[in-house]
Amino acid sequence: MNYRYSLTINGGLSDDLGEDSTEAGGYYSRLLQEHDAVILSSKSLPKHPLPESKEPNSNQPLRLILAKHPEIPHITLQETASKVIIFTDQETDKGSEQGIETVVLDKINLRTILEHCKRQGLCSVLLDLRGGFGDFEDILKGVEENLVQKFVVEVLPIWGENKEDASLEAIKISQRAGLKNLEPKTKGKSVLLEGYF
Repeated sequence: MNYRYSLTINGGLSDDLGEDSTEAGGYYSRLLQEHDAVILSSKSLPKHPLPESKEPNSNQPLRLILAKHPEIPHITLQETASKVIIFTDQETDKGSEQGIETVVLDKINLRTILEHCKRQGLCSVLLDLRGGFGDFEDILKGVEENLVQKFVVEVLPIWGENKEDASLEAIKISQRAGLKNLEPKTKGKSVLLEGYF
């Protein structure tokens, strides 16, 4: 299990990705290709389409959408898109669309989601923290439970409108989990920080 998020220069969480990161050869496109599934917040979907790797002949990751009721999104799949699973905490009629499965959990947490992925034969999962830290607060506790191996932080060359305390909380969780082997890289105008737990 790996996770990634973006920060602005002044330390705020950002929903944006760096220039060319989603194109073939970009770090985000390659990350998607390297993973069997990607976990997303339903709150990120109105602003961003379902992510897709642009690498040649790449298999697309399974999209796992976290949707706390009543925030279950309407998702339209293209023919080339991979399967979508919506994890929610209440019964819903969503999921009747072709290629969309709905899984109702008593409590949405990282361990339960990863166990579901394991039963489906998925080995590598990426948690993409776009959509707001609050959507992932319970999920990120899995970092402290040693369920996460690697993280990627993209520092964007922009000044955020407001500095969220949530970004500081994400960094504190990483520190408590025993972050090591931090490696900075320059990718276009952004800086990527990669580390392991």
